[in-house]
Amino acid sequence: MWKFLQAAVCAGLLTVCGCSAINSVRLDSVRVGVGRTEGRVHDGRYAATVIVPQARLDVSDLVPLPVGRVIGIVEPFAGYIEEPRRGVEAGLCAMARYEVDVHGITPYVEGGAGPMYLGIDTREQGKAGFNFMNQIGAGVRLSIDDNMSLEAGYQYRHISHAGLRDSQNHGIETHMGIVGFAWKF
Repeated sequence: MWKFLQAAVCAGLLTVCGCSAINSVRLDSVRVGVGRTEGRVHDGRYAATVIVPQARLDVSDLVPLPVGRVIGIVEPFAGYIEEPRRGVEAGLCAMARYEVDVHGITPYVEGGAGPMYLGIDTREQGKAGFNFMNQIGAGVRLSIDDNMSLEAGYQYRHISHAGLRDSQNHGIETHMGIVGFAWKF
């Protein structure tokens, strides 16, 4: 598990560094956040507490819009699963966010996907192991000052092994509330 987390962090950093080499893309901000995700599985409830940091890249020069801007996001995550059995989930998602700043209040929508490790056996996904996670969400960022903001958001998450394993693939859907702080560069 530790090696997986190390690989996920390295992949995220390489992505950020590689994208930062493009002149029109720059590191915009980072977020430290925590989320609570819950959903239904055959064995009852799926519940986990998840650490969800983000590195954000301003890609608005690549995607010019008349209103708002597009942000590229690298989101590593690691969580402790409490139900239906104790375990871990961890992964790395690449996401895109569209946001519009209105006098320090910035609503956003976002979506993305990436690989993940699900550390428990479930009827929906079979044995613990490699999966994918797709997610979409929305939220709001409230500026505290020029460089710091408070965030609150929601993500719908779908966990699937995409038929790459010889087991059922009914998927696991969860809903996650997230709060965090972001620092702008």
